[in-house]
Amino acid sequence: DSPVGAEATLSLRLTNYRRGVSSFRRDDTAQANSFEITLEGEASLSENRPGGKSLFEGRLVRGVARLVWDDPTTSPDGRQSLVAASRGLSEEAVSMTLDAW
Repeated sequence: DSPVGAEATLSLRLTNYRRGVSSFRRDDTAQANSFEITLEGEASLSENRPGGKSLFEGRLVRGVARLVWDDPTTSPDGRQSLVAASRGLSEEAVSMTLDAW
């Protein structure tokens, strides 16, 4: 129920953010139609008990999301894609932590 009472602590450090074009419009190949947002980080897991050891450190994790829009008069809201990429990153970190057990 609390970090103090937890047996271990999972920490995640963001190391990189990228947004790159993943496709262009059919009618205007100079204008992007979709972007791919990538978040990268390092996950570490350590025991919380006195003298507790590190279970793993600096494992690479990655979350990717795609941002697509069709209306050339509006700008897409990148926050939703960023949330999706963050969710993917955190799911990968939790999976690597719990899959071993």
